[in-house]
Amino acid sequence: ENWENKRIEKESNNSTEMEVKNYNKIYGDLANLVGRKKLNSRWCVILPFFELIPKNRHNQETLKKIEKVLIEKFYKKEESKSYQFEEWDWRWRHVGERDNQ
Repeated sequence: ENWENKRIEKESNNSTEMEVKNYNKIYGDLANLVGRKKLNSRWCVILPFFELIPKNRHNQETLKKIEKVLIEKFYKKEESKSYQFEEWDWRWRHVGERDNQ
C-alpha cells in the first residue's frame, strides 16, 4: 500500500467511527443495524434499509405520523438537541418505513 491509501484508510476509519456513534444516538432501537465495514481499504458506514413511502401515501396524514416520529425519536429534550432535518429540508426521499411503520 502506498502512503495515500494509508492516509485515506486512517481518515475513513476515524470519520466513520464518529458517524456510527452519531447514528447510534439517532436510531436508538435500530442502532444494532448500524455498523462499519472495510471495502477497498476504506471504511464505510452500514445503515438500516427503509422502504420508500409510496407516492399514493404522500399526504397530510402520513406527514403527521412522520412529524410524531421525528419528535419522539429524533429530539433529545434532555440535551436540547434535535437530530432531525430542518423543516425547510424535509423531503419524501429523507423518510421511509420499516415493517410498515
